[in-house]
Amino acid sequence: MGKYEPILRIAELGNLTRAAEELGYSQSSLSYILNNIEGELGVKLFHRERLGVTPTKGGASLLELMGRIETLEKQLQFLALSLRTSVLRVGSMTSMSIAWLPSLLRTFQEKFPETTIHVLQQDSYRDLLLSLERDALDCTFFVGKHSPSLEFLPLYEDEYFVVVSQDHPLAQRTAIPQEALYQYTFVPPSEILAGSGPMNELYQSLLSTCKLFTELSDDLAVVKLVETGFGFSILTDLILRTVSAGKSLVAIPFDPPVYRTVGILSRPHKGISDVTRSFLQIAKTYIPRWQAGCLPQGS
Repeated sequence: MGKYEPILRIAELGNLTRAAEELGYSQSSLSYILNNIEGELGVKLFHRERLGVTPTKGGASLLELMGRIETLEKQLQFLALSLRTSVLRVGSMTSMSIAWLPSLLRTFQEKFPETTIHVLQQDSYRDLLLSLERDALDCTFFVGKHSPSLEFLPLYEDEYFVVVSQDHPLAQRTAIPQEALYQYTFVPPSEILAGSGPMNELYQSLLSTCKLFTELSDDLAVVKLVETGFGFSILTDLILRTVSAGKSLVAIPFDPPVYRTVGILSRPHKGISDVTRSFLQIAKTYIPRWQAGCLPQGS
């Protein structure tokens, strides 16, 4: 029961005794509550008469405001309950699931422990975009083009690198122009299957001119092949940090450097749920460290 509900019930019934009976109070207890609130406000709320009570002129105005306060309090509690018992559906690719999600979801779960989190991992950004558009996701990690009707929260500028083994002919280069790659065997990364990102034009050109190894959907397998000296691949900093630990690889930047913008895509913010809005707000708190190039391994 809200603070002002007993007072509102007295006003509604116009009788202190009846209000006490309906609320389960003794008359003296309800009188005590009324006196305390009148004391806090410094205003007499009711005229006490032999047959009941009627609001004073000032009391009538305050009672109207109390009613609004109680309504807002109920709305607040309802929204808090919906956050505690709701579901958050997040889309992701493998590299984001490894690097981004653990700390984000831990922080979110600490704040909203009763919210159920569903993570949908897809092999392509096209599939993630389609799931979002079909309302199967609340938000998704994303790279590439999307409808302008959707909202995109940029998180991290992720640099592309040419990745080779230590004995590859390119291994001694400090930077590589794109045109220097065409004479070598190309091991395509999974991003080709994703069909998104600023490298698509180069990918298509490499696919048509380079010696090619069969496309793999797993970047860990790509890294393993490259490590043996089979060829070169193109991977981003974020992916390298998640799949290349302990591998004997050389990562060489492009000349000029090339980046992709990793972010979170959602429907327009006016149409998203409170739990999704809270997740996006938590993600924003990580942006400074991501922009500094620090993967979020801790909260």
